[in-house]
Amino acid sequence: MRRVLCLSLLLAACEPPNVEGFDDVRGTTMRFVVDGAFWDAPFPSDHRVRDDSRRVDLSGFPEADVRPVITTLVGMLDDRVQGWSRTGAVWIPFEAPLSDAHLPSLDDSVDDPDATVFLVDVDREGGELGRRWPIDVIVREGGGLYTPDFGLAALPLQGVPLPANRRMALVAMRGVEDAAGEVLSPSRVLDQLVRGEVPVGWRDDVGFQYADALAALRDLE
Repeated sequence: MRRVLCLSLLLAACEPPNVEGFDDVRGTTMRFVVDGAFWDAPFPSDHRVRDDSRRVDLSGFPEADVRPVITTLVGMLDDRVQGWSRTGAVWIPFEAPLSDAHLPSLDDSVDDPDATVFLVDVDREGGELGRRWPIDVIVREGGGLYTPDFGLAALPLQGVPLPANRRMALVAMRGVEDAAGEVLSPSRVLDQLVRGEVPVGWRDDVGFQYADALAALRDLE
């Protein structure tokens, strides 16, 4: 398995790099609790990488200890591989349902500079910083064990794997609305990262990787 890093970022409530107006925006926000339940945070994400081995950490995956097929699949990956799937979906969980009214099409996710959701290369090495990759974007309500209750998912164009050894960011902008028609509220986690702070419960190395990705996005403005 070739290595590809994937970083799930949510730039909700404003254009990067500024996040402000917590009292003025009433829409839902993303869930990002690194020490909570599995779907309390995005997946995949660099916080789900072990600090010692740099291999993926799937501890806490739902029913991994009771369903044999899940146990087998998780056992093949957990603390065994570096990097995430080059063709798998990226999930961002939210506190409440989202609207699909302003989601981009597959083509717009690449070609529209005002796309509300996009997958972008944030790796400073390799000469592809800022390149977008086509994604199908959906919102989901009423998840189960293996998806969040309320979430946004982005699936890379199947048949066109993401390049190996790159860091990607899934970015959702303020143009995404919740089911009530409100723009998304700012993420306090993101606000802390923008301010150069490491959120409570985060490892320093994870905070650095997210902060570096945010800085790369600022450079693309």
